[in-house]
Amino acid sequence: MNLHDVMAADLDDVFFNMDEFACVHEIEGKKIACIVDESDGMASTEAADGFRNVAGIGILSGERLVLCKAADLIPQPRPGQKIMMDGKYWLVGDDLSETEGLLRLPLARAY
Repeated sequence: MNLHDVMAADLDDVFFNMDEFACVHEIEGKKIACIVDESDGMASTEAADGFRNVAGIGILSGERLVLCKAADLIPQPRPGQKIMMDGKYWLVGDDLSETEGLLRLPLARAY
């Protein structure tokens, strides 16, 4: 077994293990095991629930980072695309990336 195979097995056995880190969310109509980090990129102006008062003008926004297996979300979203997650629309951020089968999906939305 080479390193690539070991890393792929870790995605299933460790990171996306439902008893450890992962939980199921519905993204674009598909139920996917993923890890959601609501604190990614949070500024000190944000409240504990992930809302932010943008530039003091009274617009609330939310940000989250979703990690999932790239193979579970095909076709893969593109930066700037609007996607549905758990019944709410989110905008895909510019720093979307995929490495070794792991999709890093930054999302933002205005409230």
